[in-house]
Amino acid sequence: MIDQLAGRQDPAANTLRGIQDQLREHQFTPQVRQQLTDAENASIAMTETLRGPGSPLKSALDQVGGKGQELTNKLTQLRNGAQQLATGNAQLSSGIAKMDDGAQQLKSGTAQLRSGSAELATKLTDGAKQVPTWSNQQKNAIADTIGGPVHLETAHENAAPNFGTGMAPFFVTLALFFGALVLWMILRPLQTRAIAAEVLPLRVALSSYLPAATIGIFQAIILYCVVRFALGMHAAHPVAMLGFMVLISFAFVAATQAINALVGPAVGRVLLMALLMLQLVSAGGMYPVETTSRPFQILHKYDPMTYGVNGLRQLILGGIDGRLWQAVITLLFILLGGLLITSLSARRNQLWNLTRLLPSIKM
Repeated sequence: MIDQLAGRQDPAANTLRGIQDQLREHQFTPQVRQQLTDAENASIAMTETLRGPGSPLKSALDQVGGKGQELTNKLTQLRNGAQQLATGNAQLSSGIAKMDDGAQQLKSGTAQLRSGSAELATKLTDGAKQVPTWSNQQKNAIADTIGGPVHLETAHENAAPNFGTGMAPFFVTLALFFGALVLWMILRPLQTRAIAAEVLPLRVALSSYLPAATIGIFQAIILYCVVRFALGMHAAHPVAMLGFMVLISFAFVAATQAINALVGPAVGRVLLMALLMLQLVSAGGMYPVETTSRPFQILHKYDPMTYGVNGLRQLILGGIDGRLWQAVITLLFILLGGLLITSLSARRNQLWNLTRLLPSIKM
């Protein structure tokens, strides 16, 4: 191989060619060969010694390898710690900036607090100067005023002497309405003979109304006598009370006659009983209507008994105001409206058609 390498034309080949020449000049002697063999054996022995399990060099190399892995782990931890340190430095920088802003706000607030404290001190000083200085006599007068008993002065306007007097307007109105309802259970709302005679519808209505109204007058008088003499109730305006009771009776007789004439006696009685139940709740005679539910508060304004109760309450207890005249006008409208409806019903009954001439046969 040396001969092959020496045959090339390059500096390394020239060097090898020189070494070859030197080796040829100095041939290996037996002594030299023996030395080389000893050196080879010593090298092999040293290699086996170094590679053995108990070799100090191998132990040292193993320790170096273990320490190297530990060093790698420590370097990794060091790198992570450096990253955390960088993050903490950024947060610290942000916190320092916020702290600086807070310090500025604190500085501004401290200035405002100092200004407000000065203003408060000034106002307190001014207020202390305005506090009056009382003499002993004034102090005693104030103490007597504060510590003395309170005297309550009460005044009752149109007070009811007892509970029965306060409830009388409601029950008187209820009795008059019930009396009118019972009248048309006995009398006919429309006289058949008057309808057949083809007289004016108003005369037909009055021919039934006037007898019932006359009975209503006696009902009102009897009821007044019972309340006044049997129960001992004293009215502030007794004559006006009796006249108003007669007006209530007239209005209720006309209203009940109109309902019976319009829908017939059988259906009319049912409607009147239902109306009576509604009036008991919405009239406001037993308790204030404001304590009832909203539907009854709405019906209160359209309830005929409402105006009878309001008028009688003022005539019995006194203190007449516009509600009395409102009640009188409303009852007159009910009276005239009832007569009008009754007249129209009479006019309807005076007209004959095939349905009335040939009624359907009911099985």
